[in-house]
Amino acid sequence: MTTTQDRAVNTQGTLTGVNAGSKDSAGDTGKVGKKAKKRGRKRLVIGLLILAVVGAAAYKFVLAPVAPTKAAAIAKAAAPVPLPGVLVTTDAVTVNLADGHYLRISVAMQFTSKVSAAKPPDPAAALDQMINYLTGMSADVLNTSAGLASAKSALTARISSAYPKDPLLQLFVTSYVIQ
Repeated sequence: MTTTQDRAVNTQGTLTGVNAGSKDSAGDTGKVGKKAKKRGRKRLVIGLLILAVVGAAAYKFVLAPVAPTKAAAIAKAAAPVPLPGVLVTTDAVTVNLADGHYLRISVAMQFTSKVSAAKPPDPAAALDQMINYLTGMSADVLNTSAGLASAKSALTARISSAYPKDPLLQLFVTSYVIQ
């Protein structure tokens, strides 16, 4: 049973349908509204799933880190490893530390095979870098193994920059005494 308020008039002047929320002749209320809600939820879930799949595919094909190719791996493995060359040692030098302490240190510099053994680099530049870097440092810091490792890596960088034409392969601390 429908009321006149539930009917609508179309443009030709004829009466049409019944509102979705009103009672129809069978007595069902809101079946059409519930079906529309279920359809909307299904569409939302399907849309979210599609969005997740597209997002995963975009990550896999666009954003994911690229594994190195076989050619790059072979080229990296075939890269020449610098061969050890001439070994140049410095005389032991005594450096003033903070708080009245002294450090006596000497190093050996392992250059690459590009450096001529007939005319090795002069160690004076290395001595100068050692004195400039270590003077005034704390004996407490240099007494630890971490302090020695830190000083060694800093000295390696500084001594490498002092010999720009002669590539330094490694630096060895041959004598190290703190008093």
